[in-house]
Amino acid sequence: MTDTTTRRTKRAVARSRRTGAGATWNSDHIVVHWIVVALLLGAVVSAGVASIDGLLHAAHWIVPAPLLWTLPVAVDVFLFGTALATLALRRRGAIAATIACVVITLVLVLFSASMNWLYIYTTVGIDTTEGLAGAWIKAAMPVLLLAATEIVAALTSTRNNRVNSPLNRSKKKLAESRAEAKSLRAQLRIKNPTASAAPAAASAPTEPLRPQSALPGSEGDLA
Repeated sequence: MTDTTTRRTKRAVARSRRTGAGATWNSDHIVVHWIVVALLLGAVVSAGVASIDGLLHAAHWIVPAPLLWTLPVAVDVFLFGTALATLALRRRGAIAATIACVVITLVLVLFSASMNWLYIYTTVGIDTTEGLAGAWIKAAMPVLLLAATEIVAALTSTRNNRVNSPLNRSKKKLAESRAEAKSLRAQLRIKNPTASAAPAAASAPTEPLRPQSALPGSEGDLA
């Protein structure tokens, strides 16, 4: 009977393992964290490269050929910097500077997206479905650059609030106080064992005293 029960238990455990119910993993593990950061940095680089040629095309209108690189740096690199600066200013509590940085970042995104849209409009045209779709996809690259930058910055600068929350700190202090009080009570019992026995003795029921005349042999003594 025991062998049959053991085999059934093993088969049940094997079935539960095949379901994947116990295959859980810590999504906030340090390895997972850095893998996500690396993937997002790849997205930042890709989005930046995809929007460079649109800005290079617009740079022909304002600077000579040797200085074409200045416009992508002035826009996309500036955009990357303001996105990171927004989080730093928010952490410092500089509300006015944070709002100004957010506005500048959005203006840069809008400008870069417009230049990318115009690049497809002037080179390919938007008369066909491919040209129209390409123009909007090209315009979305600065938006992807900003989104990936914000997520990377938030991941690398945000603490785990659940671990350091005031509620968790209060629970931890309460548990430590209870453990300390329990330890002190145990030490008092060891040092003075009669103190713990006294309340028990005081609470024990006592028999009422009988009168002297009710004791056995008392009548013969009186006689």
